[in-house]
Amino acid sequence: MPSVTADSKIAEEKKSSALAEAVEPTSSVPFQDEVAWSIRVKDYITVACHRYQLLSAFMMALVAVLMAYLIHGDAFGWLQQNSTLAATVAIFALVTQRYFFSTRSVYCIDHCEFNPPDEWKVSRADIVKILSTDKNLTPESLAFLERLLSNSGTSDHTAWPPNLVKSLKTGERWSATLEDAREEAGAAMGGALQGLMDKTGITAKDIDDPLKTGVIHHVQVLIVNCSLLSPTPSLCALLVNKFGMRSD
Repeated sequence: MPSVTADSKIAEEKKSSALAEAVEPTSSVPFQDEVAWSIRVKDYITVACHRYQLLSAFMMALVAVLMAYLIHGDAFGWLQQNSTLAATVAIFALVTQRYFFSTRSVYCIDHCEFNPPDEWKVSRADIVKILSTDKNLTPESLAFLERLLSNSGTSDHTAWPPNLVKSLKTGERWSATLEDAREEAGAAMGGALQGLMDKTGITAKDIDDPLKTGVIHHVQVLIVNCSLLSPTPSLCALLVNKFGMRSD
């Protein structure tokens, strides 16, 4: 019996050690130090790029003094004799540095929020009814979701995604497909963009080619950002096709 017990303990120790080796993470301290070092290098490069504006002006002045020394042998004497030319070069260098390397401000001219249609607005009781079409939800889960809805701050006039609302008419389980997400994104983003163009008096052609339409103060840029959906083709391409803009 003692030998059997000892053998069983040894087997258990081997099994536990093998399990520990199996679940041991592959990352190591040197690898983490290497990642941290690479992040620090990137931070230093970013800071250097921002400080490059000051360095560029200093380098321009240094090059001017060096050229004067190489040509005339006495840089400061040459600067005193040609102070007007030196001042002109300095002003030109500062203006060039200011124009090419300075950060430019971005102003918000106007904004517009998407106002969903009334068909998207349903009560919390209807939401519970929609969720009950999912056979995978137990009565306890539905009760929990109902309590969650009552404490979520939503009202009986809150708009919900159309893929949820349409199940009230069909009586079938609500769907969550990529096509449903693209339909909702097109309606929401397209409605917001159309409302913004109506408020500002800008058309899709003005964004597409402002030089032809005479709208010089607008830029040919359309930025679309959505952290929840990133399909292919992109949401920006969806709006470009919706409003007939150029693909580039």
